Amino acid sequence: MDYTRFINNDFLVWTMTTNGYKYLTLNLLESLKKANIKWKLMIICVDKESHTFMQSMNVPSVYYKPSVPVIVGTEPSQSIGCSFKATRLSIGFTFIG
Repeated sequence: MDYTRFINNDFLVWTMTTNGYKYLTLNLLESLKKANIKWKLMIICVDKESHTFMQSMNVPSVYYKPSVPVIVGTEPSQSIGCSFKATRLSIGFTFIG
C-alpha cells in the first residue's frame, strides 16, 4: 500500500471506510475542505465498492485488499478478525519521521 503521497510534514492522516459509509466519508472530506485544512486525508477503502466510488468522485483513496476474501454481504470485521466499526470515520494520525 503506497501512502507516501499522503504524508504531510512527517504526519500521515487517515480514515477507513466501507461501501456503507462512503457518503459519510465524502462528507468528512468536504467538511475538511470547507474548514481550509491543508493536509491530505488518506482514505483507506476496505472494499472494492467504496474504492470504485471514491475514484468516480475523483477522491484519492487506497484500496486495502484483505488477506482473507470478504464474503459479499458480510462486514470486513467478520472475515479478517479486526473491528472496523469503531474506526470507520475516525481520523488517525501517524508520525512518520
